[in-house]
Amino acid sequence: DGSISISHPNIALKLAACNCVAMQLPSDQKQLALAAHSIGALEKSGISCVFFTELSASEASELARRNFGEDFRVATAEGIEWKRQRVTPREAPLIVAELPVTKAATTVEELQAAGHTVLYVGATDAEVDAVSVATLPGALGLNGCKAVQNAADVVLLSDFLGSLAFAKHRCVIATASPEKFVLYSLCPKCSPVAV
Repeated sequence: DGSISISHPNIALKLAACNCVAMQLPSDQKQLALAAHSIGALEKSGISCVFFTELSASEASELARRNFGEDFRVATAEGIEWKRQRVTPREAPLIVAELPVTKAATTVEELQAAGHTVLYVGATDAEVDAVSVATLPGALGLNGCKAVQNAADVVLLSDFLGSLAFAKHRCVIATASPEKFVLYSLCPKCSPVAV
């Protein structure tokens, strides 16, 4: 349903400032289709998308082409190639290929050093370090393991990445006008943000 859970109210400030979502490129077809479907909503909310994968650049391109069409970029993690890529909501999603999951935390730190407020969404035990170093530690609610969920401040309850766009919108309202946010949250037609 697109709901998220946040660990404490202070996360609303960080989520309102979020401008980059990073996660492993899903290999599961359903998860990949959901991620591709979310890109437009995230971009409209001012959030750029970066996917990490251990696949080679050609394998990642093949996988992404089936779901993103031609609207994506692939750069290898080795050297500085991926760092030369612009990461903005106006640019196509970036796939950083040939990146071992054990190096995801370092890459998250590099994105943050470049000025991004990163929400890293993890799912597996191997991603706990990347989740922990992110400005906004995140996890998948349905397919995320307990270790990642315990390390996360933001949990996507339905695993739908696009719910972050709506959550960011609500957090911007909450930080600007808490009273308006309370009324907005009580609207029965609105998807909840659990605070």
